[in-house]
Amino acid sequence: MCVKIQRLTSWKWLSFLKNVGLLVLSITLNIKAQCLNQIRCLWISSKHHALDNVKVGQVTYAVRNTTLNGFAIKEGDIIGLDDKKILAKSHSLEETVLKLIAKMKEEFHCVITLYYGEDVNEGDAAELCDVIAEKYPDCEVSFQNGGQSVYYYIIAME
Repeated sequence: MCVKIQRLTSWKWLSFLKNVGLLVLSITLNIKAQCLNQIRCLWISSKHHALDNVKVGQVTYAVRNTTLNGFAIKEGDIIGLDDKKILAKSHSLEETVLKLIAKMKEEFHCVITLYYGEDVNEGDAAELCDVIAEKYPDCEVSFQNGGQSVYYYIIAME
């Protein structure tokens, strides 16, 4: 089952909970300022390590004919990229997204979020989200209107 993310994203919610939790911890245990700073440093450090496990891909269209990363690409082809190279190509948006996720997803990834762009309607994003959730039942799959131009989807896996 797919979930549409509301305006309060999980990062904002976690940040809020972290701040409230640190405040309550400080008041309850009367922790000195130095100890509280050490806790914050540990939390920030663990957050940075968690970011190392996040992968982001983009799905867009080719603007010209070329051969790159082993793909013969024609103008208008749908392509899937990570931060370094092209990983997927197809004439179908859905097929490109699925190929891109299959290439990028690692065993420990358990959350997949689709941020759909201005050229994708919410219904199509919801349908694709359901297809991905069915293909990866061990993952929590959700979608959010990113509103970005050029990219049909930005896909985050964590």
